[in-house]
Amino acid sequence: MTAGNILAKVIVLILVPAVVHFVGIGLQNNVNQGYMDQWLIGNYLFMAAPHLLMAVLAAVSVLSKNTLVRILIGLNIVLIAFAFYIQGFVSPRETGLAWVLYYPLCGLFLLAYGAIRYVVGRGKA
Repeated sequence: MTAGNILAKVIVLILVPAVVHFVGIGLQNNVNQGYMDQWLIGNYLFMAAPHLLMAVLAAVSVLSKNTLVRILIGLNIVLIAFAFYIQGFVSPRETGLAWVLYYPLCGLFLLAYGAIRYVVGRGKA
C-alpha cells in the first residue's frame, strides 16, 4: 500500500467517531442546534481519544502503519457496538454514565489485540 492510501484510510477511520456521534444525535428527538454547537467537539474528542492516541503512537514509529489501520478498525467496531448497546439497552437518563465504560472496553480490545499478536508472533518463531 502506498503512504497516501494508508493516510486516507487513517483519516477516514479517525472520522468514524464523528459519524457515530451524528447518528446517535439523529436518533434522539429532543436535541437542538445549540446542543450540537456546544458538545460536538467535546463528544468527538471523547469518542476519538483512543483512535488519536494510536495515531500518535504510529506517528512516532512505535506502531507500523498497517497495524494502525487494523487497530483503528477494531476500535471503530468497539465504538459502534457500544453505541448500539447504549441506544438499545440503556435508559436515556443513564447514557452519560454508561459512556464511562467506553475507555475500559477500548483498553480491553487493545490488550486482546496485543495478546493475539504476541501469541501469533511466538508461533511463527
